[in-house]
Amino acid sequence: MNDTIKKASTVLYSTQMKWAAWYLPIVYIVYILVISFVPEPEVKEMSLLTFVFQTATIFMLVCGILSCFAFLTLFVKQGLTRRTYFLATSLSGIALAVSIIIITAVVTWLLTFTERFTTLFDNVTLSTIGGTEPQWVLTVISYILVIFIYFLAGWLISAGFYGYGASGGFATIAAALILVFVTDFFWNFNTPQPVAGLLPVEFQGASVIVSLASSIILITLILFAIRKLTKRIRIKMY
Repeated sequence: MNDTIKKASTVLYSTQMKWAAWYLPIVYIVYILVISFVPEPEVKEMSLLTFVFQTATIFMLVCGILSCFAFLTLFVKQGLTRRTYFLATSLSGIALAVSIIIITAVVTWLLTFTERFTTLFDNVTLSTIGGTEPQWVLTVISYILVIFIYFLAGWLISAGFYGYGASGGFATIAAALILVFVTDFFWNFNTPQPVAGLLPVEFQGASVIVSLASSIILITLILFAIRKLTKRIRIKMY
């Protein structure tokens, strides 16, 4: 990786983390308010990590949508190539996903030490994956993969609108919805599913290995599609 890509990735990542620095504390506060005042057992049992995951899908989708309109023209004006933009955005996106989930996982773990001072988190359990017992590492990895897919879905939509107008935008929206639906189908976190949950069908999820493999394949396919869309995209000089 050359210095130009590293610098571009750092700029993107630092900008997105500034957005996350506002987003995460607000969601943390909302989480505490929700489990404090909402009496439903399923809410009381929801961990901070699971709660943030549900909102992070939307946050990452928005960050992805902003990827073309906020940064592509700026990068090209600075003399960077479309390839550099593509690689920098890809790296910053996965780094953002890792940061959001890891930071929240640490905060969730720290909350387990508050039992001496409050009973607020006594009923909290981590979403189970691949069995009946919570598995921290597997949960963290799966959450990172899923929210990164949402980032890529937003980026795909952004590239469609940026380069090909309304027709391209609506086509990529349809493609992104299918990709997100497939992601929701394969993963079963015992939590609300952002897209598949909208349909009157119960999804049992696939095995962990199949879910991990499908996520990696989806990520590869979306990155390939985005690269094709942006490789010779016409730059809008605002």
